[in-house]
Amino acid sequence: MPLIQPKYSSDNPSPRSTRQLQISDNLDQRNDDDAYSITTEEIVIPKDMTAINFNGPMEDLKPHRNQELQAHLSQLKADNAALEKKVVEMSFSQKEVQALREEIMKLQVLHEASRNELHRLHDENETLRDHLKSIVQSPLSDNEKQQIIRDSQRLHSSAPASIALPSSMDVDGTPCVTPDWDKQSSSSEIAVACLQDKITQMEETHYSTNEELQATLQELADLQSQIIELQSDNERLAEEKDVIFQSLCRQTEKLEDSRTQIGTLQKLLLREPNQQDGVSTEREQKLVELLKNAQEERESLMLKQEELYSELNELKVALEDTTNEKLRLVERIGVLESTIDATNAERTDIDTQLLQSKEDGSVKQIEISRLTTLLENARAKIEELEQDRALGDKSDLGELLDVARKEKDGLEIQVASLQEQISISQCEIQKLKDQLARMSEECKVVRNNAKCVISELEYKHETIKQEKSKIASDCQQLQESVSELQVQNKCLTEDKAQLEALLSETQRHLGETERLLAVKTDELNQEISLRKQECDEWERFQSDLLMTVRVANDFKTEAHNAREQLALDNKALRERIRAMEQQIEKLNKLVASTESHQSIFNTVQQEMAVRRQQKSAIQRQDSRLSVKSLIESIENSAKQAKISADSRCSSSSSINSIPSETAVNSSVPSNSSSKAETVPNGNERANVVHTPLISSMSAKSPLREQQQPTTGNNISSNSKNNATGEKRSYIYRK
Repeated sequence: MPLIQPKYSSDNPSPRSTRQLQISDNLDQRNDDDAYSITTEEIVIPKDMTAINFNGPMEDLKPHRNQELQAHLSQLKADNAALEKKVVEMSFSQKEVQALREEIMKLQVLHEASRNELHRLHDENETLRDHLKSIVQSPLSDNEKQQIIRDSQRLHSSAPASIALPSSMDVDGTPCVTPDWDKQSSSSEIAVACLQDKITQMEETHYSTNEELQATLQELADLQSQIIELQSDNERLAEEKDVIFQSLCRQTEKLEDSRTQIGTLQKLLLREPNQQDGVSTEREQKLVELLKNAQEERESLMLKQEELYSELNELKVALEDTTNEKLRLVERIGVLESTIDATNAERTDIDTQLLQSKEDGSVKQIEISRLTTLLENARAKIEELEQDRALGDKSDLGELLDVARKEKDGLEIQVASLQEQISISQCEIQKLKDQLARMSEECKVVRNNAKCVISELEYKHETIKQEKSKIASDCQQLQESVSELQVQNKCLTEDKAQLEALLSETQRHLGETERLLAVKTDELNQEISLRKQECDEWERFQSDLLMTVRVANDFKTEAHNAREQLALDNKALRERIRAMEQQIEKLNKLVASTESHQSIFNTVQQEMAVRRQQKSAIQRQDSRLSVKSLIESIENSAKQAKISADSRCSSSSSINSIPSETAVNSSVPSNSSSKAETVPNGNERANVVHTPLISSMSAKSPLREQQQPTTGNNISSNSKNNATGEKRSYIYRK
């Protein structure tokens, strides 16, 4: 029996396997290039993120804004196309992974089946070996051996070459009865031993390939888990990138708001101030506080911007690390896929060898069954011959028996050939059944794969529809944003024109304010000169007032002396009145003497008239004494004028009352009641009833005549000062 050797070993792969490996390496290289392109497309960060300007919308960049938006829109379209391409490639890779998983499951099932088949063949081999040992150990006669050789010579075409008959046969067909039967039996044992060794080698190779397949499956599972983790990390990084981009957009919006606030504050600062100083100061304080808050907020936003830039750089570094790790894993997957292809090629070789060994085993089983039947027939013949030999009967019956035996032998040979054909047909039927089962399994696998592909294509179709609708909505949103930005650009141009108009107006207002400032400075200089004049007049007024005070003090001393003298005169006159009243009472008692009474009465009336005249003169003197109170009021008003302007106004109003007093003093009313009403600031001493004294009046008249011009001068000076005070108060009120 020829030894069945494997066509290719694992160290020396077949040309077919090398070609498959080259094709798989090319596919892996192409997938690696696609993955690298995909990862590079993932790494690409939009220019708008890195080119975000936080200095606000400058005037020079406004015309280029639309072009930037169009470029961004085209870039988004390119990104969407790249993402669609990536989705397609990922779907193909998922299909390949699914196919590999199904193939691995099939390999596991086939491995289990081959293991069971090997166990079964091993058991059959053991039984055949025991059977051959029993056959070899059983003693055979020469006739049996010759019969076996003859039968084997008839069926040499179906027998294997390892147990073929030797060529040492005679020309007439009689075999050479030698001990070659032992050699043939030993050669069959050697072939069986070689077959057992080959089966053990196949078991070992199958076990090693099974272990390698399990190791590769474990590595594939680990790599798949790592790929899932990397995909989750990529998704997380993409989400973080979106969050950072949104936060940057919010920061830019805040900066725009702060710039608008700063612009409004500048407008408020450049606005014309109100006449109310208190309100303007409060407004300025509020504006200063708002400016401080805006500056602090701007600094905080700049710090946040720097932090976000640092986080973005860290995320970029992490993304590069993950992409490098992904590339390394993709390379590792390619290597493992190449090893899987090599193991698959080896497995196919092992399967072919296993099928060939099964066929050889079935053929040997048929040969063994044939040989056993021949052996049993030979034994039966030997027993019959021994019985015939024991009888020793050589009659015609023996010849008939020989003929019958020969016919029986021919029929047995035909039966053996028919059994061999039946066994061969059964082997072919079993082979066809195996092929049918394999084809049915392949059909099921193809059907399942077709269903999976259909479901995946439907899911892909739905996802592509959703992405298409999403892209359409994004495009519409971008168009709306472009229109909004155009409107904003228009508004900004209008605001710019308004600000330029406001700037020109503020410049014009600044020129007017400068002109008004020059006018106000001129008025201030005039007011300063007027103030100097008023100060000089006020000093002159003070000097005049001091002189009036000195005169008033002299007048006061004289009035005090006159008052004392008047008090003495009043006292003497009262005593005299009492004496006169006593005399009148005495005269009234004298009724008899009427003439004396009449004369006394006349004298009394004359004295009363003189007394009335003296009393009116004293009252005029008292009215002149009220000038002292006027001077005191002037002194008080002067002191108050030094304190405030209001006191000066009151002093001027008190000075205005001087002409009325002088008029009252010149009119000299007859009764004391009217005089007391017209004289303001009068003392209680003016209301006292004084008795007239002619001598005192005549004595005091020169002093009054001397002082009347001075009072007139003082009144005229006071009227002048009153006019200047009224003018000053009018200027201050203005």
